[in-house]
Amino acid sequence: MTMRWLALDERSACQMTQRYTARNRLLKREDQSLPNIKQYFVECPGRDAKYQAVVELYSGLTIASCVIFTHTRRSASWLAERMIEKGHLVGVLHGEMSVEERASSIEQFKEGIFKVLITTNVCARGIDVSQVTIVINYDPPLLYENPSEPDYDTYLHRIGRTGRFGKAGIAINFVDSREALAIIKKIEAFFGKPIPKLDPSDLEHGV
Repeated sequence: MTMRWLALDERSACQMTQRYTARNRLLKREDQSLPNIKQYFVECPGRDAKYQAVVELYSGLTIASCVIFTHTRRSASWLAERMIEKGHLVGVLHGEMSVEERASSIEQFKEGIFKVLITTNVCARGIDVSQVTIVINYDPPLLYENPSEPDYDTYLHRIGRTGRFGKAGIAINFVDSREALAIIKKIEAFFGKPIPKLDPSDLEHGV
């Protein structure tokens, strides 16, 4: 019994050390990834308001490309289908697509065939597209084991899709509830970077 508890204690200590080390690495990356990215939040009370905000921002995009992150595949598909129905050129990327389908979506996005890519966290890491100037967190990134807490690492990777190679970038967070606002405030406090409120009407002018 004693040995079992020792093993559990060692495992817990190891996990705590890994989290502490990961957080330190995260803070070091923050110095490199956040200074050239302006962050905002927009109040969007409900799914229709969030959709309308995306449409207004889309109309304000001229040359820039945009990545929109949703929390679920269902949200990504719903948003993409609705925008396509309205005649907007957008791409979608999620975990249930085949490797070939994902590669095709990314390649078309890089080539500028569509300027908006709607995706889940499958795209939060490893994509370097220099023309991406705007990232939208349609849903805030949450910890799977504790959905009431923000996933800081994923947030950093998400907004890091813009501001690549030293260029300026913009990250916009949609807030549809008090809980979502609390998440954004925690992210703001964690990184020590202001995330001011943006009026939805400003989206028509591309921010």
